[in-house]
Amino acid sequence: MTASLHYQNLAIQDMHIHRIGFTELTGTGNARNGPILFVHGLRGHPRHTWEDSRDVGSDDPGPATSSKRKVISYFKHKSSASTANNRTSKDSSAKVFWPNEYLIQDIPEARIWTYGYNADVIGGLFQADNQNSVSQHGRDLAVRVEREIENEDPIIFVVHSLGGIIAKDAIRRSETCRARTKLIVFLGTPHRGSTYAGWGEIVSNLARLAMQDSNKEIIKTLEVNSEILDNIHEEFKTIVDRSRIKIHSFQEARGISGMKGLHNKVDYDFSSKLDLPRPLETVESIDANHMQMARCSDRADPRYRAIAGVLKQFMRNMVFIGDESRPQEMELTASSTETQTATTTVEVDRASTS
Repeated sequence: MTASLHYQNLAIQDMHIHRIGFTELTGTGNARNGPILFVHGLRGHPRHTWEDSRDVGSDDPGPATSSKRKVISYFKHKSSASTANNRTSKDSSAKVFWPNEYLIQDIPEARIWTYGYNADVIGGLFQADNQNSVSQHGRDLAVRVEREIENEDPIIFVVHSLGGIIAKDAIRRSETCRARTKLIVFLGTPHRGSTYAGWGEIVSNLARLAMQDSNKEIIKTLEVNSEILDNIHEEFKTIVDRSRIKIHSFQEARGISGMKGLHNKVDYDFSSKLDLPRPLETVESIDANHMQMARCSDRADPRYRAIAGVLKQFMRNMVFIGDESRPQEMELTASSTETQTATTTVEVDRASTS
């Protein structure tokens, strides 16, 4: 690893990421084409959800060797505070926080933010009246978007799993979010239940993955208000059609292996898409399990190329509201003024000759 890349990685690792709320990863600078907002899922983290392992022996390694090892490392807690405090810079540099390390370079015209919320407490998450409910998290996200994501630039969401439901709820609650949101990239977001697998089963799968134990009491007693989740889904579909929000739904192609209670995909194919017409929604699979689909080890990683490709394509095609649009407006105004002046002159000439 070169010295410059080494120090760049250290700077990235030293960046303070707010556990709750927004953290901007890019400076304002010349970035005017609008914010890209990352929202994590159940028991996720505004940084760790989007991190993957890097081979410390090379600058741009391939994916890690074993998905089972990744599952274990993803949820592995530190044995003591001293272990966390003694973590070295070398250990930290082995992680790739790809929205910061790669995306801000590959899409320099965008402002990139990561968002955190308390997704650790599962109890009450899928109930109606609870301070930790999906609806409460949706309200909080909407309020913070309106307050902290300044200007009127179009918003792009990149959301993983439960984070997609929270983003949908924020959009349906906030007129500002509805008006500004132009693209949502869903990564394994469960949108709906069915007779094949209802909301109870889907939520249980997410909880098992998050808690690493299918026998936890909270899973046995987990209350799921299917009506609330269905209402969010149906109302959001109407909003997408009315507001012409572009949707790109990535589906997990692999199931979780080596974990008790989970042998198939966490989010089923019928659930991980909105099932909208092709002009509104594009559906694509990622060759990864539910957890790993949000993590990219390097620029050559197929996951990164797919997600970044969608964002780059949209940014190229996006008609944004910013300084670049003003010269066009000025030209139209000048043209209108010249036309009006010419018309007035003709009218005066006619009057004088008559």
